[in-house]
Amino acid sequence: MKLQVLDSIEIAKHTLLLLALGTVTGLLAQKAKIPDVAVFPIVGMVIGPHALGLIDIKADSALNQIILLFGASYILFDGGASLRFKVLQQVWITIVVLATVGVVMTAALTGVAAYYVLGVPSMAAALLGTTLASTDPATLVPIFQQVKIRDVAQTVVSESALNDATGAITTFAVLALAMANGEF
Repeated sequence: MKLQVLDSIEIAKHTLLLLALGTVTGLLAQKAKIPDVAVFPIVGMVIGPHALGLIDIKADSALNQIILLFGASYILFDGGASLRFKVLQQVWITIVVLATVGVVMTAALTGVAAYYVLGVPSMAAALLGTTLASTDPATLVPIFQQVKIRDVAQTVVSESALNDATGAITTFAVLALAMANGEF
């Protein structure tokens, strides 16, 4: 019981520290007219375990899951709230092609490059390709909001919401194959 209380207190401390630093960083980036998505990773590295050591969040921790859930929810909600159906009707073919064929092609090219250039075993190269193929362009939306390229931002946000599903399906399919072969 005492261990759970300590874990809860640590999660609360780290959460408050992250919220405070995130808020201050966002405000400073806004004042400096720098996209916050460019500043957040730098601040994260500085406060992380390999620099100042203010925070060390394990990948399998509850706090990491909370941060990922909140971050994904916020990005999807913010993106969805700014979508306009008129623009979607104009670019839906582009969105579908990018979110399906584009993800699969990127996965294949990245996997082939990892295999031939880096010498990674074939199944690991395929898994690397599928994992990296659906990198999320929704993080570019704050940049588009500052630069005011609305239609491009609409396309990117829409494609981002769909390519995650394709990326997850291809990644889990390759992972299932790798595990069935006993390579992982």
